[in-house]
Amino acid sequence: MVVGLQGHWKAPIAYYLTKSLSPDTQRVLLSHALEELHARGVRDCMCFLQQSRVCLCSGRHRWVIYTTEMNGKKTLWEVDGSMVPAEWHRWLHCMTDDPPTTHPPEPKKFLAEVHQFNVSGSPQQYVPYPTTRKKIHEWVPPKAQKIPKT
Repeated sequence: MVVGLQGHWKAPIAYYLTKSLSPDTQRVLLSHALEELHARGVRDCMCFLQQSRVCLCSGRHRWVIYTTEMNGKKTLWEVDGSMVPAEWHRWLHCMTDDPPTTHPPEPKKFLAEVHQFNVSGSPQQYVPYPTTRKKIHEWVPPKAQKIPKT
C-alpha cells in the first residue's frame, strides 16, 4: 500500500483520496498508511481528520491534505493557502510543536468562529462601492425621435 518511505509516500495516498471514495474509506486508508509508517520506525505520526485535514508525519515535515468541500464550495482541485485555519498556521509553519487539537489556542477577537477562505478573484469577492466620480464616461447614443405619420 505504501511505496517509497523516503519522503515519497504522499503521492500514493493522494492518488487514492479521490471523490469516488467515501470519507470513511479515506479515513481508513490514511490510518492504514500511518500504521504502516509507524511499523517501519516512523514514530511521530498524528492525523487530524476534520475541516482542514492536517497531517504530521516524521518530525518537522508537515503538509495539508485539503478537504473536498469547504463553506459550500467544492475544493478537490482548487486549493488555496487561505483554507488553513489560523490556529493550524502556527503548527504548520513549525512555530510550535503542539497541534491545536492537544493545545487549543486562547480565544481572540480576530479569530473567526467558522473559518472562511479568501474569495479574491472569484465572483464572490468583495468590491467596495465607488465614492469618486468617473473621469471617463461611456457614450450613450441618443434615442431616435419618432416622426409622426401624416
